[in-house]
Order: sequence, then structure tokens, then C-alpha cells
Amino acid sequence: MGASCDVTIDRSTHYHPWANSEMGSLFSQSWPEAYSPSLADIEVHQKAEPEAAAAAIAQIVKLIKSNQELQQKDLEFQQAALQAMAAAAASQDQAHKEMMAMVQAECVAARAQIAELIELNQESQQKALEVQQTAAASQGQAHMEIIQGISDITTTIISDLMRP
Repeated sequence: MGASCDVTIDRSTHYHPWANSEMGSLFSQSWPEAYSPSLADIEVHQKAEPEAAAAAIAQIVKLIKSNQELQQKDLEFQQAALQAMAAAAASQDQAHKEMMAMVQAECVAARAQIAELIELNQESQQKALEVQQTAAASQGQAHMEIIQGISDITTTIISDLMRP
């Protein structure tokens, strides 16, 4: 089991709290049993505490400023990264727009060529129909001329036969 701790504090003589315990023997070299600070010790101690506190506060302020500077740099790096990502996205968007414009221009050109080919095809069909109609008319005319020729020959033969 643990050692019992019988602590007696005599505030008038500023004993260390463990002075009368088993632990007190460990601190006997740095904390004599009957330590009574002098007025000069108290003044030095009172001056040292504010100086130590001021030094600690200065160190804390310095650390806070350092932390704020690091946070500011981190924020700047994050903003730079976001700007770089935005620039990359804008560049990619611009490249996409340019590519789409090229594709659209090629589509317009292809549609114009198709329209031209359709018009040429219609003109060719119209010319073919006209040639066909001309051929049919010519054939009909030739046919009519043949029939007329046959009719004329037949009429001549019949007239010759009917003469005495």
C-alpha cells in the first residue's frame, strides 16, 4: 500500500507542504524545513513574477502572431490553389467552347454541301425529266411522222389501185 502522508503547513514559516512527509526528504535539499524568505527575496520574487508573466505573455503573443501568419499564408495558398483551379476550369471551358465552335462550323459547312448536292440532284432529275419528255415527244413525233408516212403511202396505193 501507499505511504501515509502527514502534511503540516505552518504558513508563518513558509514550510514546504511535504516537509513533514516521507516525500519531504526528497525535497530537503531544495526546500529547507525552516525557509523564511527575506524582504529582499520577496521583492525579487514579486518583481520576477511580473517579468516572467510578461515574458510568458510576450511569448504567447508571439506564438499567436506566428499562428496567425501561418493561417494567413495557408489561406493565401488555398486562395492561390482555388484561383489556379478556376483558371484551369476557365481555360478548359474556353477550349471546349472553341472546339464546339469548330464542330458547329464543320456542321454548317457539311449542311451547305448537302444542300448543294441536293440542289444539284434536283437539277439533274429535272434535266433528266426534260430529256425524257423531249425524247418522248421526239419519239411521239417520229411515231406520228411514221404513221403519217404510212398513211400517205397507203392513201397513194389505194388511189393508184382505184384508178382505172
